[in-house]
Amino acid sequence: MGALTRTETARYDRDSLYEAIDGAADGYLARGFVSALMATYTYAGAAEISAELHRFGSEAGAGEQRAGEKPSAARSVPGFEGAESDGTVLLAVRGRDYLKLTSLTPGPEGEGRLVALARAAFQEKTR
Repeated sequence: MGALTRTETARYDRDSLYEAIDGAADGYLARGFVSALMATYTYAGAAEISAELHRFGSEAGAGEQRAGEKPSAARSVPGFEGAESDGTVLLAVRGRDYLKLTSLTPGPEGEGRLVALARAAFQEKTR
């Protein structure tokens, strides 16, 4: 995935989610949020991607969260079933897991990095 560094992975559960996403936590909890892992990856040129992997109690909850956060300009990522991106944010669901990647320093390589990191997170093969 080409990242130079990664912050320590932060872990959140139903009781601590508000520490990470205070304004959006209610929506996650209403959809059956169980736990999350979060980290920031840094690439050459100081480009950064925020990575959030959320586990829900059901596939439906994960899918509903993705639908609720989908950017209006998002489109399917070719060769990566269930992934959508607008070039700055990439969202994907696998079973009960919801992945949200956000490029904090958008640029021409941003979407490629988002896709590579998403594939690594889901151990998805390039097609």
